[in-house]
Amino acid sequence: MAPGQALTNGMAQGANTIGAGRTMLGNGLSTIAGLESSDYGKALANSGSDLEGLGALAGGAAKLWAVSSKKLKTDKKPVDGKKVTEGLQRIPVDAWKYKKGVADGGKHVGPYAEDVQREFGDKAAPGGKKIDLVSMNGIALAVGKSNADRLERIERKIGLTRRG
Repeated sequence: MAPGQALTNGMAQGANTIGAGRTMLGNGLSTIAGLESSDYGKALANSGSDLEGLGALAGGAAKLWAVSSKKLKTDKKPVDGKKVTEGLQRIPVDAWKYKKGVADGGKHVGPYAEDVQREFGDKAAPGGKKIDLVSMNGIALAVGKSNADRLERIERKIGLTRRG
């Protein structure tokens, strides 16, 4: 076989191997996506029980994404960082472990849905049984921003400048 033909054959074989690898990767990703959907479906099906929500997904291959583009949102209103900070200060944050057989059974740190619901309502913690992590993330960011703004005001008042 001529050297040029051997090179052509080798390249074709390599392309076939890459194609097969892509197919295997695609099949694997489809399987993972199916597991994610299945785990999420199981978590939702347990609504009202101790197994509901994302805690039930923690042991799975779940990805957490939130649609967040300005272009996709409506009814935008500013958040009163001081009020959010005051509400968050009334929420205990503990280290805890799920009871045996609940969710991933692992150790975590965080608030309780009942307390979040009391301070921020059903949109943040529906029925006081689960926590909307998108809202909780926004609450945490509002508190951080409010505290940074407060610190900046204090620094200006006492004559300190921020290094940046």
